Amino acid sequence: MLACRDKHRPVLLKPSPDSISVPKFTNNDSPVYHPAIGLKALDTYIRHTSKLMDKPESILQHYYRKILRDTCYLTADPDTARLFALENWEPGKDLGHINQNKLRDTVYVIDAMNLCDDGEAYIFSDTTIPPLITDSYCCHPDSMFTIGDIDQDGIQEICIWLSSCASRYKSLVAYSLKAGEWKEIGFAGWDTHADSPAKEKRVKPVSKGKFRMLTKTCEYKKGKPYFVNRWTTFTIPPS
Repeated sequence: MLACRDKHRPVLLKPSPDSISVPKFTNNDSPVYHPAIGLKALDTYIRHTSKLMDKPESILQHYYRKILRDTCYLTADPDTARLFALENWEPGKDLGHINQNKLRDTVYVIDAMNLCDDGEAYIFSDTTIPPLITDSYCCHPDSMFTIGDIDQDGIQEICIWLSSCASRYKSLVAYSLKAGEWKEIGFAGWDTHADSPAKEKRVKPVSKGKFRMLTKTCEYKKGKPYFVNRWTTFTIPPS
C-alpha cells in the first residue's frame, strides 16, 4: 500500500567505519551515521515517549525487541529522535479488555524506527499483546477499535482505519490474534466523501467465526455521483 507522510521523518542511517561523532554525507546529501548513533537515538526516543505515555520504559523496550531486526539499521540521530517523539505524540486509547487477563488495554502508536518496516506500529500497555506493524505513516490510536470476540476464543478481534494520508480512499482492515501474531481476516474499502456510518458500525458479527464489513464507493450514472454500499462476509480461519 502506498503511504505518504504528513509528519517529520527522521534521516536514514547507514553503517560507517569512521568515528561515530562526525556525520558523512552521500551524493544526495542524506546523512550517514555509525549504527551506534542509531542505538542512542532509539534510547532517546524510548525515554521521551515513555514519559509522555506515563509508562515504564520497559514497555517500549519490549516492543522494539520484537520490531527491530539485526539486519536493519535504525533511522534517526538522537536530536531528531527527541523531536520526533515530542512532535508526533498522541495519547493512547483505552480499548477495554482485548484478552482474558482482566487488564484494561491501551493502544499507542510508535515509529518502527528501522529501514525494513515502512510504517508505524500499534503497541499496547499489556505487553502480552504483540505489536501490529503497518505500512502507513498516518496511524492514530483512535483508528483502532475492537469488534467483539467473533471466533469465541476469548480474545477480541480488532479493526484499524488505515489511511495513506492524502488519498480520499481509505480502508478498514480486521485482524485476529492467532499463534501470537495479528492475522488479517477482513478488508473493506471506503470513500471519505461518504462520512457515514461511523467506522465502528461498518463491521457486524454474523455468527461464530463470521462477520460482515461494509465497502462504500462513489460511482456515477449519467454524470451524477451516487454511493454504493456492499456488505462482504468474512470467515475467520481456525487457529
